[in-house]
Amino acid sequence: MDITARTALAEIPDNAPNNEVRKLTQKVIRRLSLINAGENVWQAEERLGELFPEELKIKTKTKISQIYRKLDPDKPAYTVTAAGCGTFMYHWTDRELTNRERTRIQTFPDNYEFVGNYSSVRKQIGMAVPCQLSEVVITAVLNSFTGIDYPWIPANMAE
Repeated sequence: MDITARTALAEIPDNAPNNEVRKLTQKVIRRLSLINAGENVWQAEERLGELFPEELKIKTKTKISQIYRKLDPDKPAYTVTAAGCGTFMYHWTDRELTNRERTRIQTFPDNYEFVGNYSSVRKQIGMAVPCQLSEVVITAVLNSFTGIDYPWIPANMAE
């Protein structure tokens, strides 16, 4: 099964709700242009060294891996979060994901509409449990209670 970010974000209908593109500042666009797909801002800084402009560096003591991190189109998407401060999720083409793209990653159907302003909708999506994940977990729990076998794999962690 293909679960890459490219596949998840492909062919979103034009009339899908929550699909507005947010305008970014020139500073953010410049920063994103230096970050490769799959990288975050600190990985780009490390890769570029002194070529990474000082004015585009993030001045913080905490280095969260999702800050200014771009999706890699050929890998599964990373976790959708409700946080802010550069953790908005970024497309490999130097833009922020739309809320509809975030819902795609969370496996919501394209006709599902979140209500509220842009930031409120983004937070709702980030706090949501992915639809397909909840279906798998609930099915496994119900099957366990009723004694129905379901697909599983042995644990791979040492005790």
